[in-house]
Amino acid sequence: MKTMKRIIAVILAVGMLAVQASCSSNDGAAEKGNENAASWPERVTIASGDTGGANYYIAVAQSQILNNAIDGVDFAAEATDASPTTNGPIVQNDADCLGFLAPIGLQQLLEGTYPDMPQSLDKLRLIMTGNATKIQFITLKESGITSLDQLAGKRIATHNPGTTGRAATLLLLKEMGYEESDFASITAMTPSDTADALKDGTIDVGIFNTGLPGAAISDLNSTRDIVMLQVPEDVLNKVIKENPAYVSTSVSKDVYSDMTEDCTVLGIPMGLVCNEDMDEDLVYEITKALNEGTADLAAAHTEGAEWNTENSLGFYNGGAVPFHPGAARYYDEIQGNNT
Repeated sequence: MKTMKRIIAVILAVGMLAVQASCSSNDGAAEKGNENAASWPERVTIASGDTGGANYYIAVAQSQILNNAIDGVDFAAEATDASPTTNGPIVQNDADCLGFLAPIGLQQLLEGTYPDMPQSLDKLRLIMTGNATKIQFITLKESGITSLDQLAGKRIATHNPGTTGRAATLLLLKEMGYEESDFASITAMTPSDTADALKDGTIDVGIFNTGLPGAAISDLNSTRDIVMLQVPEDVLNKVIKENPAYVSTSVSKDVYSDMTEDCTVLGIPMGLVCNEDMDEDLVYEITKALNEGTADLAAAHTEGAEWNTENSLGFYNGGAVPFHPGAARYYDEIQGNNT
């Protein structure tokens, strides 16, 4: 198991280097049908998330929408660990990359207050917001665990340090009265590794932060009986009150076959960000294509419908995080704000 984890870690690291390398193809396309497009890159990569989660598959669908709408630029999704400490620097350091980031993580990166990333990543700008990833506490039915009150002394797995999912999970556990020392172990794993560890019996509870359905959870559920543990409502309410960027959301009992009731969980709204130096006209076209492509994204992924103009305008008009001028131009136009 340890050898396999090392192999997976090496593969993921190589993949992240490939994202950075592919982002650096900025020779420009010759013909794009836009008079200001001569300096647009030939390739734009979307740093998304782990293939065991939903973000990667949403990014794949977004790249297809963009390829159909924008001539001369090749958009492609690439898998990462989805953490702000990975996707943030990728976009910060290359104007030809897009990346998935939760607005709460984006705000902290800009301020230089994000854990494990003390320096400010001042070039990050928001384009659009979409689905809220969900913190899901999963165990196997055979474990006998039916409540989060039973976690003391158990082996827990959660997301890697530096991820918004891990930060939110630790807040929830703290609010439930747990300290990290209360567990037999709390191990950082990718969603795919967490599902494998549950199958192998090396952990008791896996905590996933993903959209619905989570690919790793669905794979686990295809061979094993799973249980999703309810988070107490008072715990959710207090965490959200103290951290307004989080939301209360729900996992329907129809998402995974073994669920018998809907489960209310903590949600983390996701966003698509770019570098402030990305060409304004290109960002405008990206913003326009994605906002007008919501129906296509909804057809491609269960949570695609949440990548819509209404959700994006909520953040844009709220003013808490900066949008790229190209995205701002689009949102101003559709609201009639231009003079």
